[in-house]
Amino acid sequence: MKNNTWLIYAGVVFALAIACGDDSGRETDSSGASDSVASQATSDGSGPGTSTTGDTSGVVTTGGGSEGESDSDSDGSSSSETATTGEPGPNLEVDPVAATILVLNGLSQSEDYEALLDGVPVTASWTLADGELATINDDGKVFGTGQKGGVTTVTAFHEGLSADASLQVDLQVVVDGGGVTPEDKGLLQGAIEPDPETTWAYPYDEMVYPQDLRAPEFMWNGGGAGDKYLIHITADYLDIQIFANADPPSRYLLDQETWDTITKTVAGESLDLKVTRLKPGEAFATVVVDHTYNISNAKLDGSVYYWANSLGRVLRINPGADAPEDFLAANGQNGCSTCHSVSADGNTMIIGGDIAVSTWDLSNNVQILGLADVGKAVRNWAMPAISPDGTVLIENAAPLPGPPGGSDGMWNAMTG
Repeated sequence: MKNNTWLIYAGVVFALAIACGDDSGRETDSSGASDSVASQATSDGSGPGTSTTGDTSGVVTTGGGSEGESDSDSDGSSSSETATTGEPGPNLEVDPVAATILVLNGLSQSEDYEALLDGVPVTASWTLADGELATINDDGKVFGTGQKGGVTTVTAFHEGLSADASLQVDLQVVVDGGGVTPEDKGLLQGAIEPDPETTWAYPYDEMVYPQDLRAPEFMWNGGGAGDKYLIHITADYLDIQIFANADPPSRYLLDQETWDTITKTVAGESLDLKVTRLKPGEAFATVVVDHTYNISNAKLDGSVYYWANSLGRVLRINPGADAPEDFLAANGQNGCSTCHSVSADGNTMIIGGDIAVSTWDLSNNVQILGLADVGKAVRNWAMPAISPDGTVLIENAAPLPGPPGGSDGMWNAMTG
């Protein structure tokens, strides 16, 4: 029995040896061919059923048998073939990649953008990231609006593809006034030395301007009749030159449209203001002021209160308003309110002038307290320090110089 068992086992081994042979029936060296295949799979990443040419781009991969296929139907076999070529798809580009156009005194240059698919022009639809900066038509032609300067993105769309380019819009404004000749312009533009006779009054250097306020009025003293000036405002994407006369008291109110263009263009950045002066008969010009102003990105959240010298009382102007509001006179209080303070939250004003009001509710435009009603002089609360919420104030221990009075101590602004 034992001998028969060994005979059966030997037969099985012989059959397995034949099964491991090649098509000719010859035996194959499993320690050679198998090791070679394993070595190849390890060294080049290929293996049975995988064909690799070059690097990973352009690789064609097939799964299944030696032909890269396996058939399947309802009896349980499967058929699938996967091929990854790695070849690049169609490429959409915009030409030019970047362009700059100039808007001079509201008249814009144009630029033509073209969409190219693998180098061949194609029809595309177009958009601009900032429609306030420029316009673009169906043919890819752009014009600056003149409303602001800056940089935006031009995008072309074609059959599910998109491509970007850059557009820069520069603004230049030249205002000729005051009988300034070309020779005068050259002198004013080339001024270097400071003017020894003039002093700048307003705006102050390094002021911060929010969006949507009225345009500033430039003010200076010491000029003479017949002087010619250049008001030159420069920033990134912006150059404004205003030639003008400004007889004493020298003032120049910037027009609102120009100011809006400036604040939109320079938002979040700074601008330079340089004013130069040419006296009659002089062969050289001088520099009145060279200041920097900062333009905020944001609008002002609240109102501005200021003293109007010609009226002798406080006025209020709101962001975007065309004119200030004479809110005290509108409520029957038209006396002097020069000596005033406003709380940090903007809700309360304390007045120490020739007016019946001492504490004014700015939110509701009504009087809260008149010092005369509690037996005190109306001038006692002149220019106090106020708590942020406007409920408490600290007054001077002695009268201020001039008419304002004094009422030392800490006071309840609501009751006196």
